[in-house]
Amino acid sequence: NNTHYDYDVVAKIGDTQLTVTDNGDGSYTISKEQINGNITVTATKTAKQYDVTVTGNGAADVTAAAKATYGTDYTYTLTQDSNYAYTVKITAGGTEITSELQEGTANQYKIAGDKITGPVEINVTKEQTAGTITFEGEGAGDVVGGTSQNAPLHKDFTFTITKAADFVYAVTAVKGENTVNVKDNGDGTFTISNVTGNLNIKAATKTPKTYTVTVE
Repeated sequence: NNTHYDYDVVAKIGDTQLTVTDNGDGSYTISKEQINGNITVTATKTAKQYDVTVTGNGAADVTAAAKATYGTDYTYTLTQDSNYAYTVKITAGGTEITSELQEGTANQYKIAGDKITGPVEINVTKEQTAGTITFEGEGAGDVVGGTSQNAPLHKDFTFTITKAADFVYAVTAVKGENTVNVKDNGDGTFTISNVTGNLNIKAATKTPKTYTVTVE
């Protein structure tokens, strides 16, 4: 027997089905008491299905069927966030195997059917490599590059506001609930040192300048 198949063995004399004992070593026995004519033995085999589990901190980015069948190519989808670097490790029955990107697709991967020799684990880990910078507030529309930008982690991020005449801009930034320092470079550019994650920038409330009128 191929261990990756389930076998069904049926023996008959005419229309009478006989009891067949599976000896567990690939051999089968029909007791002598049943034998009173010509015997027809029919054997069918069905490829085994194995459970598929997806693990790791990138598991939510994977779409995968719960079962994989030996001998049939298995496909899963990994939708990658451009702000992260991904590592994929796959095992079948405890043995490490590989998958390959399907031609003509951007995120569908195939495991060859002959590699599916046991329960499959798809372990996906991801590490953030860039932060998403979002801009809000009345002055957000004046930010060069749009209101959503990416910034490499652990580097300084500089953005530019094309300031409208006669308006004052106030710029603040937060990461989660914590305030992040924003340096006004005085030339319409602003710098955040050492970006460590996603940021939300209130860029900004812009208010009309106030002028003093002197009557003489």
